[in-house]
Amino acid sequence: MKNTLYSLSGVAIIATSILVSARADTVTLYDNTSASIAGFDHIRPGVDNGPLFQSFLSGSVASTLNSVDLSLANTGSGTSDTISVALYSDAPTSYGSWIAYIGTITDSSVTSAGGLYSVSLTANPTLAANTRYWIGLNETSTGSAVWNGAPDATGTGVAGQYYYNVGGYQANSASGNNPYIMKVTATTAVPEPTSTALVGLACLGVGVWLRQRRSN
Repeated sequence: MKNTLYSLSGVAIIATSILVSARADTVTLYDNTSASIAGFDHIRPGVDNGPLFQSFLSGSVASTLNSVDLSLANTGSGTSDTISVALYSDAPTSYGSWIAYIGTITDSSVTSAGGLYSVSLTANPTLAANTRYWIGLNETSTGSAVWNGAPDATGTGVAGQYYYNVGGYQANSASGNNPYIMKVTATTAVPEPTSTALVGLACLGVGVWLRQRRSN
């Protein structure tokens, strides 16, 4: 019996020394990329409505920003200007404070036909649970890129969100307002079942070890 107890206590010590591993699950927070384009706004200030902002809501648990895809087009011949993409906090009836630059897209890489462009992220900020954030786009005075929009609030996470430009703060809707088209995903850490089992085994082993000490 003592040998068994010693074995179990040894297993407990080994198990408790192993860090709990986790897998990263990807969740979609905002996605209206399947909507039909019905308009656009220029990104650069001083032309049309730029700079441009679109809000999204984080998930029920804290996560890490994983990807941002934007529906863009180019109304000019393309320049060497750069579209800056940043993450902002929320504020009443507006986007809030700047949090981080998360990447760039060169204006010249955006075609006149347009399409969905992935931002090569240079930062992966942590997103607090159940919190509104904003993706903001800006570029220099000679840029000719536009951000496409669609009067459709049926996509994932689109209803209840907002967009912002020089015209002010507007609610996403399917009745004339054109939320900007994008897809935002994040990753969340989920404990692996095997890790949970290890923790359980560790607890069992520690319990047996304590029981052994009392009996000695």
